[in-house]
Amino acid sequence: MSEPMKHSPGPWKVAPDGMTVIDKDGYSVVGVWSIPVFDELTPDNLKLVAAAPTMYRILCQICDESRLVRGQGLRAAGVLLYRLEGQQ
Repeated sequence: MSEPMKHSPGPWKVAPDGMTVIDKDGYSVVGVWSIPVFDELTPDNLKLVAAAPTMYRILCQICDESRLVRGQGLRAAGVLLYRLEGQQ
């Protein structure tokens, strides 16, 4: 695989204002002020944006050569889907 992506460090989360995604240090990653189509920035879309670093990590695990790491990635993907669908 190529070099890992360089992005704001995870985890990301939806800020208390409900309109911004912030990184682990509290810096804004994306918010309604940075997206031209405001009506598409729903709470569910914000949850997906906030989960991006975790999804990237899981994809890297699933593509790993180690069967053990791939299995961990698949389990992590199931947990993330469960969480994103609100079944915490």
